[in-house]
Amino acid sequence: MIKKFRSEVGGDLFRVPISIDKRIDIWLYNLSMEMKINGGYKLPKSFILRGLINAFLKLNIDYKN
Repeated sequence: MIKKFRSEVGGDLFRVPISIDKRIDIWLYNLSMEMKINGGYKLPKSFILRGLINAFLKLNIDYKN
């Protein structure tokens, strides 16, 4: 079995480069560190963003009107 690099994307995921401002970058870093301090894992920013997008999709917002 070949070990994948952390930056490789597996499964049915697609790499999407985005640009975020420093404020959001700091917020994501602090959120990740807070998770680690509270006994969890320091999640990568991509995991946090993916979770936020999935939560947004579940809100089922009617954006057409």
